Amino acid sequence: MSKRNIFVLMLFLNLILFSLKVYSAPTGQEPAKECALCHYSWMDEFMFQHKGTDIVKFPEKRVVAEEIMCFSCHDGTVVDSRIRVWAEDKHKVGVKPSKNVIVPKKLPLKDGKIVCATCHSAHGTGEPEKEGISRSIFLRMRNENSELCKSCHTNKFGKNNHPDAKVDYLINEEFFRAGGVLGRENNVICESCHTPHGPKEKKLLLGKYVNSELCSYCHTDKLEKGKYYKKGVLTHPVNIIFKDKVKRIEVERNGGIFVEDKIVCLTCHNTHKGVNKSLLIINNKNDELCFKCHNEKKAIYFTKHNMKKLKSFMSKFKKSPYEHGVCSACHDPHGWALDLPKTDDDLLSKACFSCHLDKRIVKGKVINKNKYNHPVFIESKYKTDLPLFEKENKYFSEILNDNNNRNNITCATCHNSHIKSKNFLRKEVKDGKLCLSCHNRKKAIVGSAHGKDKLNCVSCHKIHNSDNKNLLINSLENVCYDCHSKGKIAKEKLVGEHSHPVNIIPSNKITTSNGKFIEGKIMCVSCHDPHNPGKLGKFLINNPKNTDILCLNCHKDKDNILITKHAKIKKNNELFVCTECHIPHNAKSKKYLFKEIIKTENDYCLICHNKDGIAHKKVVKLMHPIGKVNDSEKYNLKELSCISCHDAHNKNSGYKENYFLKAYDSNICFNCHKDKTTFTNSKHNVSKKSGNLFKKFNENSCEFCHDIHFQKNDYLKTSDNNDRCVECHKLRSIVGDKVIYNSHPFVLAQNINYNKYKLLDGKIVCSTCHDPHLDNNFMLSKNIGSTDELCTGCHKNKKDVTFSEHNLKNILHIKLNSVCKECHKPHNYPKSNNLLWPYNKYNDENFIEDLCLYCHNSKGLANKKTVNYYGHPKIVITYNELIAKGIKLFDNQGNKNIKGIITCSTCHDAHVWSEKENFKKIYSNVEGNSLNSFLMYSEVIKLCNTCHGAEGLTRYKYYHTEKYRKKSQRKLLKPKNILDILIGN
Repeated sequence: MSKRNIFVLMLFLNLILFSLKVYSAPTGQEPAKECALCHYSWMDEFMFQHKGTDIVKFPEKRVVAEEIMCFSCHDGTVVDSRIRVWAEDKHKVGVKPSKNVIVPKKLPLKDGKIVCATCHSAHGTGEPEKEGISRSIFLRMRNENSELCKSCHTNKFGKNNHPDAKVDYLINEEFFRAGGVLGRENNVICESCHTPHGPKEKKLLLGKYVNSELCSYCHTDKLEKGKYYKKGVLTHPVNIIFKDKVKRIEVERNGGIFVEDKIVCLTCHNTHKGVNKSLLIINNKNDELCFKCHNEKKAIYFTKHNMKKLKSFMSKFKKSPYEHGVCSACHDPHGWALDLPKTDDDLLSKACFSCHLDKRIVKGKVINKNKYNHPVFIESKYKTDLPLFEKENKYFSEILNDNNNRNNITCATCHNSHIKSKNFLRKEVKDGKLCLSCHNRKKAIVGSAHGKDKLNCVSCHKIHNSDNKNLLINSLENVCYDCHSKGKIAKEKLVGEHSHPVNIIPSNKITTSNGKFIEGKIMCVSCHDPHNPGKLGKFLINNPKNTDILCLNCHKDKDNILITKHAKIKKNNELFVCTECHIPHNAKSKKYLFKEIIKTENDYCLICHNKDGIAHKKVVKLMHPIGKVNDSEKYNLKELSCISCHDAHNKNSGYKENYFLKAYDSNICFNCHKDKTTFTNSKHNVSKKSGNLFKKFNENSCEFCHDIHFQKNDYLKTSDNNDRCVECHKLRSIVGDKVIYNSHPFVLAQNINYNKYKLLDGKIVCSTCHDPHLDNNFMLSKNIGSTDELCTGCHKNKKDVTFSEHNLKNILHIKLNSVCKECHKPHNYPKSNNLLWPYNKYNDENFIEDLCLYCHNSKGLANKKTVNYYGHPKIVITYNELIAKGIKLFDNQGNKNIKGIITCSTCHDAHVWSEKENFKKIYSNVEGNSLNSFLMYSEVIKLCNTCHGAEGLTRYKYYHTEKYRKKSQRKLLKPKNILDILIGN
């Protein structure tokens, strides 16, 4: 090690040893030079015969405790205390102690005044090893628990001063940075708040009054430095401006202080002059201190919130209102008096619940949270003059009643727990002022039928403990009936026996945002707003200008009525359409809520559509059958009425005329008459025809023939359906080449299969054979396979003709439309013909003979069956009807006549080949005999024998032969007797 380093080390050790020696306890053996540092005047070098020298004056006293002596070292040469001691505030010096201070003799004064040396001495005292250098050196006595302070300020302890309690919790670091000191046991001492040198505030305080800075160092459970409150504790507001100067003067008169016009801790507390252990400036047993500022709350003494009336009541601090005042039941200046959660929540409402959930405290005013109550701690949707609160409630007081930044509703929004009013309400309920302060959109109820006399908001709503949603006093489906019932206040506004259904889910899906549907159900409020009478005074929802708008909100499928003629109806100068027929309440008929009494389904229409009704110009004639439908399964309809076809709310835009028919794009008749849909492609569909006559019928051309209400076709003058066929088929302008001038006779039918053939009053008519709705060529009924089948359906005894030689299809092997039609034509046969014979007659003497010989001649179709010998003389003697029963005689026109002649049909039946032989189909021409050949031989032989006796059979057998005819010619030459004349020989 170098000599230089050894020298530095020795010097450093000497300095340490010197320091230890200086700050060691005095032993009385210190060298005089140490004393001479201050007591230099005592040095002999500066004395001469006990007189001063030019360097130092001779000291009159043996002390040097002058302030300048202190400054000589604390000027920075040894320690720099200039700013703290001499530049800033400090303990008063150079003044005489006040009467409130007693200075002990061991603390010297100079000329009776306090000086630095009163407290300080350059000589160490106490026990620096235990107390620390700063707590012992230069003080005249031990001061670990502020003994020095207490030796003079004897009136600052032992009474209602700030307690010197032990600090066993974390305190703010600002406390130590400000120079705060705790006692030997970590207890509060004078120097915890005061400092004799360099204080920040008056009265030698370590912290400032402003924002209660000094208090915030230790009372961290009460407030935080520079903040309004301690979150979750709800202390009395501090550090806020208090503007009421009158109240300020009253507080200050009692010892409270305001700093920069702000409330601080010392506004209520005095650390050394408190009247009680809480260091309050005045006693608060009867809330005197609270009422200095909150004098408007005095009324609480006359309310049920005066908890002195409840003897057993204690706050969470075990304080009784008898000892600590009524306010203490709810409030403690540093926390709510009852337990509250330490959360950012609606603590204000929970404060109310702390009592109002306990029936032991409030009895009949318990809030049942399992029921419906007015919501709290929700953001208000409306502007209001009632107080609102923030999420983090800064305080309960309304000193800062500024709602601009406060939006939440709490119990205190409606209730003021300090005032003397019914239920502590801020405003009257009966006139709705309280509720309307927020619910101003409901103000239209004021003066209306729902808001006059004794009616008010609570007539329908129960704010607390309601069993129903919307805070209703009854269920939503019944609450209206509480008034609108017999004997109740709205007895003149009953809904009647027949009213719009409520409390049901509509069968049709309603999609509207204009009505209220509760769980999908229709309720009174679906149509009504009980808070707004509206322009119509009917409390309709959304205040529509007319009731139609409301109805059509749901019944959108009926909105076409507004463009129909039904919308133009005005009765009693009303402008509404729906209510012309329907009324939602007090309807006289249940179905459709009709306003008139309805006896039959058709009355819905006929109420107006009659000669005395509003639609007297549209009186209908019911031509279509109505009432019970016999074949209901076929038509899918049990009863037919006007509304089966018509919808009074719709206008069929497809028609030129407004029929209000239910069908839009197709023939409405087909809705029921589905078996008639082939009509669309039939020749009877006049909509496919051109001409002015057919234009107005369009798709619904059924009306050309059928008159539902009125006769549409001017050419048809009859209402008889059969005659209508004839009426049309007379006019070439309508049917063209289908004009019919004669037809099968309309006679009573016999032995007809009625399941296949339609008769009118038992008569054969056009529709017996034809179905005018079919699209086949002849429009034959669907139940008929062919024309022959159509004929034989009635003429059953003629059906065998299809198996005989008279079925020319089988014999000639040619294609024919019908067997029957070769001889019979149902329409347009020659007018003078009988039996529907389609061909012209050759003579007028014997029609039957002419009919048969049309084919049975050398040029006819039956040229192989030519009849060369025929004819029977006329019979002079007529037969008695009883005798002639079954005998077929015919007049010249072919009609059966007992006085007629014997002709072809007397013996032959052209439809039956043989009486006895079983018929079988014939495919070629066969030669017959006297037992077939279409002969009715059993009857004919009887006829012949009647006149000709034994010759009868011979005459029958050889009737058409030459042999017999020649013999007959010879007999003609003989003179005739009377018998020959009678029998026609």
